[in-house]
Amino acid sequence: MNNNFDNILLWALPASGKSEILTHIRGLTAEQRATLHIGNLVEIDDYPRVASYFEIDVERERNGKERVFTQKQTYDDGGFKDPELWDDLDQHLNERYEKALLRKPDIHATSTIMLECARGGAVDAPFPLPHGYQQTIRNFTSTIIDKAVVLYVKVPPEESRRKNDERYDPKDHHGILSHRVPTQVMLRDYGCDDAEWMAEEARKQGHDGFIPQPTTGLWIPYAVLDNTADLTSFVRKTDLPAAERETSTARLTAALENALGPLFERYAGRQ
Repeated sequence: MNNNFDNILLWALPASGKSEILTHIRGLTAEQRATLHIGNLVEIDDYPRVASYFEIDVERERNGKERVFTQKQTYDDGGFKDPELWDDLDQHLNERYEKALLRKPDIHATSTIMLECARGGAVDAPFPLPHGYQQTIRNFTSTIIDKAVVLYVKVPPEESRRKNDERYDPKDHHGILSHRVPTQVMLRDYGCDDAEWMAEEARKQGHDGFIPQPTTGLWIPYAVLDNTADLTSFVRKTDLPAAERETSTARLTAALENALGPLFERYAGRQ
């Protein structure tokens, strides 16, 4: 195998720093990415599909038709009409991944594919969650999972909700770095997630640093980047002094190295 990850599943609650991390990695040189075991970056994100569901329904309403996918979105509420759309989003990620391989069958010789998504459940929901990350792993094809690791960006749900409000820009309300999830959706669909629950269950079975694929028993290497101290929000700020940006950039790069270095060792040892 080469010295890079093939597939990184990038998980976190909304506004926890996933998109900022991708933006940061996108700006690194090839040499800097190599220290993270990341090749040429290929990004697959399901948020544009989520935004399209809302946009289609707005367009249908303007034509006097019924909304198909989503509830009318307000500051306080909205979300999917049918919870099964979460499974459809997983299949959308599968499809985009397969298309990337069709376009370039040897893509992993030079590139790392990062698949970004947020999944969860209601505040204090019991585990397993019906549409959490465990279900996403179950839905992903073996083509993805067999070459995957998980990088979980840890932010408490309360902090996720605060940052969700903070990042909102009404001038770009569907933007990757600027959209806001309605309050009740944050409580109903993102009040918790199951990443750390899966990791703890694996730890109890003697597989610290892994999570299981629930139907095949494959152990997927897993690491946490703790973003409670907010290592990532600086990426969105355009007016940051140069010295502060340099310090913040170095701090985020170091945190990624600390998470991804041991993760790659577990990944290489599994191959």
